[in-house]
Amino acid sequence: MAEAQVPRQPHAFALWREAQDTRIRSPLGGIYYLLAWLLTWAFSNDPAALVLPGVVGIALFALLLALRLLHRLPQEQSNDSLSRWLNLHWSLILITALSWGAAHALAQHHPLFSSSAIIATLSTIAFSTALAFNFAMRKSARSWHCC
Repeated sequence: MAEAQVPRQPHAFALWREAQDTRIRSPLGGIYYLLAWLLTWAFSNDPAALVLPGVVGIALFALLLALRLLHRLPQEQSNDSLSRWLNLHWSLILITALSWGAAHALAQHHPLFSSSAIIATLSTIAFSTALAFNFAMRKSARSWHCC
């Protein structure tokens, strides 16, 4: 990014930097959710009997990944536009995490997923750890305000 486009005010710069970090880091997480679901489904007791949940899971996690990739930073680098972008992008991240929670619950409770329940559990632990360490940049609720 050109030097002239970097915000000069400290609060605006902090939001801009947070948005840049979030934009760079979040697509990789989306890929892992999709991969984890593919592994959970593929190593289930009978993937052929679970075609509907398998395809729905693939479609859901692929859609959430695509939304992360297509959600570009705003052209306007104001506090309001960056805050709106961050709130929306974090909504995508949290919806993906919630979706994975539902997928993990399905893998834990559906008998045909018993062979791959450990894959889902290990993926959940990995996602939780990654979220705690890589996305710990929202230290206060200062930027969580209404759009």
